[in-house]
Amino acid sequence: CDTPDLAQNVVISGNHAYVADQSSGLQIIDITDPTTPVVEASYDTPDGAQSLAVSADHAYIADLTSGVQILDIANPATPILADSCNTPGSVHGIAIWGDYAYVADGDSGLQVLRIAYPTAPTLAGSRATPGSSWRVAISGDYAFVADGDSGLQVMDISDPMNPTLSGSCPTPNTAMGVAVSGDYAYVALMDSGLYVLDIGNPVLPAPAGFCSVAGYTSDVVVSGDYAYVANFSSGVTVIDISDPTSPVTVGGCDTGGAWRLAVSGNYVYVADGSSGLRIIDITVPIFPVLVGSYSTPGYAECVTVSGNYAYVGTGGYGPYGLCIVDIGDPTSPAFAGSLCTS
Repeated sequence: CDTPDLAQNVVISGNHAYVADQSSGLQIIDITDPTTPVVEASYDTPDGAQSLAVSADHAYIADLTSGVQILDIANPATPILADSCNTPGSVHGIAIWGDYAYVADGDSGLQVLRIAYPTAPTLAGSRATPGSSWRVAISGDYAFVADGDSGLQVMDISDPMNPTLSGSCPTPNTAMGVAVSGDYAYVALMDSGLYVLDIGNPVLPAPAGFCSVAGYTSDVVVSGDYAYVANFSSGVTVIDISDPTSPVTVGGCDTGGAWRLAVSGNYVYVADGSSGLRIIDITVPIFPVLVGSYSTPGYAECVTVSGNYAYVGTGGYGPYGLCIVDIGDPTSPAFAGSLCTS
């Protein structure tokens, strides 16, 4: 059972899973009964759906060169194009904050869309970045942009119509992702590990610490005093960030091909490529233990957790789609449902 293309991102809202399905746009899946998910509707976006955000009755889709596609999902069975907003670059990431959408627009930096009226979005402001914007995280009056080879760019968005460069800090390697917690930004570096930046003064972001991680670093999730890093062939690395100026690897778990992570309770759920879903017990973070696994029908690309279920987007080889895994007992994950649209 599969979706038409590679599931890049999954967002759960109410009784529905919304899947950014690359060239097949948005897939909307009714998960009222996770054991029998039903493809309720789909909407083919013009380019390639990379990621999405859901806010109230609308889905905002990062659609590469076709900008942001806004769908009215008040009735998920009949998604309707509310409007779209072209951007000058190629949209990879999107974050919603109040009446604005902040868009990581590739070589065109940060674009700000006013979405107070989703049927009439307007390009409210923009700010070029020196690199290629991959992801954006919002905290208070600032947007933190993972800007590829140009490191971290910090934008003052107190006036969203006039975002200004507050500060920047180069990183030793390509910045692919960013998570913000308190006064620190945690940047996933493609080929070298985790870079920690002090953003207590956003005008002067400064290197605070670095922790080398073997392998291709593709994702970082922060929970409490620990950062969990997906580093592909080397699995999941646990980094103690209780002192952000001196992050140190305290544990790890070789999973096979860690690509994306989700943390829920005492467990890390890993979209682990050809190894499917892997579940790691982090009750004692310095001793992470692989306690469960489930072989998905395709390459596990992304994962999100809601209640007793993990929703895994698959592709790469084999079926493209969504696999739903019952994680009520994380030590014994079981097939709950999957879907077929082709």
